[in-house]
Amino acid sequence: MGMSWLRKLRMDWADIFPEPLHSRQEPVIRHLGPDFSDWIAKYPHALGEVVTPVQGVVGQVHLKPGTVPVFQKYRIPPIPMLQPMEDEIRRLESMGHLVHVLESDWATPLVCVPKPGNKVRIYGDYSLTVNPNLEMAYFPLTQVDDLIVNTREVFLRH
Repeated sequence: MGMSWLRKLRMDWADIFPEPLHSRQEPVIRHLGPDFSDWIAKYPHALGEVVTPVQGVVGQVHLKPGTVPVFQKYRIPPIPMLQPMEDEIRRLESMGHLVHVLESDWATPLVCVPKPGNKVRIYGDYSLTVNPNLEMAYFPLTQVDDLIVNTREVFLRH
């Protein structure tokens, strides 16, 4: 489908986006309008570096019946990433995002991606451990025709 359906809307995209997003020197957030700016002023922590836990929400993972725990061996990271990786793990532990355990039936390898400033971002590679054992909820995507019918009033105003 791509960009062709956007052209059919015949909206003045140059008016909506007066300059390309990649050429802007300041964050795009400032160009999203006064409503969004008010939201940022009301919730400044939402886009900051400090991640605060969501209170009162419990996530659930539903495993397929008969699932056997999968324990994958760790991957040895490159030597230059060892210290930044340890630093990041300690930081995440101190924030309460990770909890040190002595033993577990489940284990997944870590993937470390380098960031500027000799830092790393740590991900869990769940593709061989948890993901194949999940019962997936079915949420069909909205059809284009339904989307157009449900949003026609918005586009007709322009």
